[in-house]
Amino acid sequence: MGKQEEDKYDIQLLRQIDTALENNQKKVVTATMPQKLGDVITTSDLAELDPPTILSKSANCYIKARLYDQAEKLIEYVTDKNTIADLARVFMRDDPEKALRLFKKAGKSIEIVECLLVLGKVADAESAVREVKTQLEKQIAQKIPGNEALILDLENECRQSALLLASHFRKANATKKSIYYYIQAEQYNDAFELSIQSKNEDLLIKYVTQKAPQDFLKKTAKYFASPDPESQEKKPRNMNAAARFLELSGSIDNAIKLLLNFGDGAGDIDRAIDLLRGCKSMVDYVLKYLQGGSDGVKKNPVYIFKLYLALDRFGQAAQTAFVLADRENEQGRFGRAKGLLLNCMQKLKTANQNRVPQKFRQQLILLHAIDTGRLFSKLELHYQAGLCLYRASKVASKFQDQACSILLQWWALEMLF
Repeated sequence: MGKQEEDKYDIQLLRQIDTALENNQKKVVTATMPQKLGDVITTSDLAELDPPTILSKSANCYIKARLYDQAEKLIEYVTDKNTIADLARVFMRDDPEKALRLFKKAGKSIEIVECLLVLGKVADAESAVREVKTQLEKQIAQKIPGNEALILDLENECRQSALLLASHFRKANATKKSIYYYIQAEQYNDAFELSIQSKNEDLLIKYVTQKAPQDFLKKTAKYFASPDPESQEKKPRNMNAAARFLELSGSIDNAIKLLLNFGDGAGDIDRAIDLLRGCKSMVDYVLKYLQGGSDGVKKNPVYIFKLYLALDRFGQAAQTAFVLADRENEQGRFGRAKGLLLNCMQKLKTANQNRVPQKFRQQLILLHAIDTGRLFSKLELHYQAGLCLYRASKVASKFQDQACSILLQWWALEMLF
């Protein structure tokens, strides 16, 4: 190899080395260069470059600068609900219709109700409150984990929206609606005062639930249980209301005593018996009352039957029902006897998974035959009446003193054919 060829080879080798070094250098530089936007901008800065966020900030700047026309041009593309609501509040006084549209877009139910009331659309405002309440009930029923904050927000919207309606109706002298919405807004003291002033205590009984604070329930129960100072009688000023709020406050025993000691009708005894489900310790007290322990007057035995039903003592209820049905049969009141047995049978079916004693079925069929036979007879459908009474006449001895009456009715109908 000559000198010239050696130099040529050395130069070529040097060039290869230079090229390799240059490529390595490029790789090093490339590796250190940012590959994406997040390599040179922080996450928080990147969020600031989000188009909807930029639009929201721009709209906010226009609102603060009172350049509302410019903000309105952007608002169609803004997704931030708080920014939309901020612009809506600007138009609340001068253009409530425009404010309403924006509040609806922002989903602000409290402000929607306020706008609707300003526009005089009261029915729509009530509908909006009902819609929020429906959403709340749906979220509570679904029990989705992580929805606690949403439920709290909806509860607050329900209260605030209802309060707006309550105030509106109070100014309009629509007392009943005002009381109702005060209760929905959980403003129980305002509802109480207004109901007393307007003598609408029944609305408190109807709409107040155990959700109300205990101190309010006890205060209200005490008020209604106390005698009216303007009356000479020492009876509670409103016994039904007092019993209801005693029940809600957990004083079921006192509610039962109040109903039995101051009640003046069958409905009060029935209600006291119903309350026994939540206060079994008062069973002996109620039994003693029904047997005349307080005033010496024994109450209608049908209450014993109802008492056993309320306590789910179906065997004792069935025995009592048969005794009562026999008494009704002796008086010829077959319809009432059938009603007693029917009521008891339905309860037995519910408790015993559709297993009902055979004697109940047989007795009911006979009583139904007599009852229906008499009805057919009144309608002059004598053939149908005869079939019914014939069935009963075959076992007329079961009806004791009424057996002769049943047989005579059957004989009279047979003479018509």
